[in-house]
Amino acid sequence: DKERLLYGSWEAREEAGGYFKRHWTPIVHGVDEKEVKMRVRCWDLAGSVPTEANPYPDWTVGVLMAKLSSGVYVVEHVERLQQRAGEVENHIMEVTRKDREMFGGNYKAYLPQDVGAAGLTARHYYAKMFRDKKIPVYFSRVSTQAGKMKNFEPFAASSENGLVQVVRGDWNNAFF
Repeated sequence: DKERLLYGSWEAREEAGGYFKRHWTPIVHGVDEKEVKMRVRCWDLAGSVPTEANPYPDWTVGVLMAKLSSGVYVVEHVERLQQRAGEVENHIMEVTRKDREMFGGNYKAYLPQDVGAAGLTARHYYAKMFRDKKIPVYFSRVSTQAGKMKNFEPFAASSENGLVQVVRGDWNNAFF
């Protein structure tokens, strides 16, 4: 913060080494379906494509996790895309539809709900769109006051304590 605010070095970043270590989450080949209590896929939304003016826009990301009867959480899959809003909406609905077909009632899809009127409007829009396609969707309120690192702490602590595993996949490097 000192480098950024006092010296104007906007390239300065916090050292990430203290928050999360990759070796805390063992890579596994899959999960025993009999052990799965519940699955969720939670989305973080963006709606931009790389351009000359913005070559590195945010990604839309959907993380599929399973909770096992042992209390261990398994990151099973990660969807990542950089597309415009309409393409993002279609992609999320298609992934959610496929997940529901594969996992049935043992699965829920969550979209973020920002605070305030804009968040309520977006929730209403998405709820109607998913309802019209007969795809159930749930919403999770986004806490922006705590900050991203504070929101990440429960996952990091669970990982550090051996409660998180990651299924091997071509998405692993981007996820970590």
